[in-house]
Amino acid sequence: MLNSIEWHPLINEYVSHLYRLSYQNNRQVSAQMRDGYIAIQFLASRAIDDTGAYPSQIRDLLVMGCQLFSYHAMKADNISFGTNCGRLQIASKFSIERRLMALVASDMTNLHYHLQPLLVLMAQHRIGIDWSRLLINLLHWDEKYQIIQECWLKDYYLFLYAVGEKRATVPTGTVMMQDVGAPS
Repeated sequence: MLNSIEWHPLINEYVSHLYRLSYQNNRQVSAQMRDGYIAIQFLASRAIDDTGAYPSQIRDLLVMGCQLFSYHAMKADNISFGTNCGRLQIASKFSIERRLMALVASDMTNLHYHLQPLLVLMAQHRIGIDWSRLLINLLHWDEKYQIIQECWLKDYYLFLYAVGEKRATVPTGTVMMQDVGAPS
């Protein structure tokens, strides 16, 4: 089992690297982001041993993060993806709840297909993403108790409730972020 906590600094450094590259406004860099090539280059430049091998879970996460980042590079700090989905629900005419439910029900192999359309909509509505937080959340995605998925749903419903969205009710049994000791 991968000890995911030890990878958080690498993910933060990687997101900083993606932002630096995105400021270049270069077509070749954009294409390399969509292909995930930037992630492979990043890992190769930070070899952890003589073979340069990283756990496949880290490599796959950074490649997916790079591909998704190419759709939406607007930055936000310390905002959960669930809260961003709530903001998107208010800003758009689409059913974000249905999309979020499909996202949290998916496993890591299908996650990209559910995240990409939400990110495109967030970019269209100029809703920033906390990319470090998102990738760290995704690193914990397939854990047994699905705390990340529960927290995203809680944040979505609590945001809608806070802004007065009439249909927003937090489902019973939803794990609160503070219940697991993580920052909200």
